[in-house]
Amino acid sequence: MKTKISRRIALGKMASSAAAASVAANLSQRLSAAEGAAGSQIKGRINHSVCKWCYPQVELEDLCRAGKPMGLRSIELLEIKDFPTLQKHGLGCAMVSGVPGGITKGLNRLEQHDKIVAFFDETAPIVAKAGFKNIICFSGNRDGMPDEQGLENCASGLKRIVRICEKHNVVAAMELLNSKVDHKDYIAHYHTGGVPGRHEIDDTQELNYPAIMKAIVETGFKGYVAQEFKPARPDVLASLKQGVQICDV
Repeated sequence: MKTKISRRIALGKMASSAAAASVAANLSQRLSAAEGAAGSQIKGRINHSVCKWCYPQVELEDLCRAGKPMGLRSIELLEIKDFPTLQKHGLGCAMVSGVPGGITKGLNRLEQHDKIVAFFDETAPIVAKAGFKNIICFSGNRDGMPDEQGLENCASGLKRIVRICEKHNVVAAMELLNSKVDHKDYIAHYHTGGVPGRHEIDDTQELNYPAIMKAIVETGFKGYVAQEFKPARPDVLASLKQGVQICDV
């Protein structure tokens, strides 16, 4: 038995199907648009990277596809398990992550030292073989510990890590929060973020990133600058592209 379908119902079904197809194709279209960006127009004075954690809704594969044409040379704060995907797209990892304890329980805690050293012992040769350089580590939160004790504990742990890094010609990059500008030779890496809110780095926030980037270039810095803002706009890839363009001085 055949059921008659009215023109109105048929059009409604077609519209629903078209809407579903449009949603499914949305990411693909945005990726294609990003791939059309003129990466060849990048000036080359800044090595551009991006922190993957800021884009949880974008798969690493898609971020690689979209990011490289924008001018990205790296996607970072990834672990060694992610290296094959990066390498498939000709991208690096400017800062390797995965250290036990993360940002809160770091080298200021003696009980963390053996775990952190074991991580570096295993990870450093893999990072070196991949042709990458930096492995991030952290001091850890104070949690009531006096600063002098924290410094002493960190120095003790770093001495053990440095031996491993020297053996494999990689760098242990310790994340510090500071306001000094007179020790450029100790800076291995830069991250961006809007103030306030850590969102897009355009004129909606307080920092003048073109001026900051020019100052970085003038120091002779040859490392990477990574976008680490959290996009507030719906089109996160457009925000990333804008951030790269702002920093490309």
